[in-house]
Amino acid sequence: MSITESYPPAFRRVINDGARSATAEIEPVCVHDKDIDIPVIDFECLDKEILTEACRDWGIFRLKNHGVPLPLMSQLQEISESLLSLPFENKQKLFAAVNSPMSYFWGTPALNRSGDALKRGAQASNASMVEGFNVPLSKLPASTFCDDDAQRSELELFR
Repeated sequence: MSITESYPPAFRRVINDGARSATAEIEPVCVHDKDIDIPVIDFECLDKEILTEACRDWGIFRLKNHGVPLPLMSQLQEISESLLSLPFENKQKLFAAVNSPMSYFWGTPALNRSGDALKRGAQASNASMVEGFNVPLSKLPASTFCDDDAQRSELELFR
């Protein structure tokens, strides 16, 4: 399976529109721009003004001192990468279950409501595309988290 098969169809169109050849294999490019300083929110000394500004101006922020155990964060990242690398159609079926507390989302500000990519000259192929899933902890049964009582009580703080 190619990486593009894991993308939603609208993302594939954006990528393929920018491809030089219909047979060329497109691989994602991770850009780590050192000049972009995403706001950092410290949960140990939360400043509501900084949080408000980050939400209003950025819509995203990085958390530190959040108390989530490192092994749990590593496990979540591993599971996330595994889920997001599935073919798009599999992800849709997996997350379409009526009883599932998880939801799958994808999109980009460069798509209009019909799913067609908005073209803005040479920058059209550099559209920011995101996909992810949401797992509201309040909708998960406590037994889902773990079997270890000590770890379960630690995780209950995040409910």
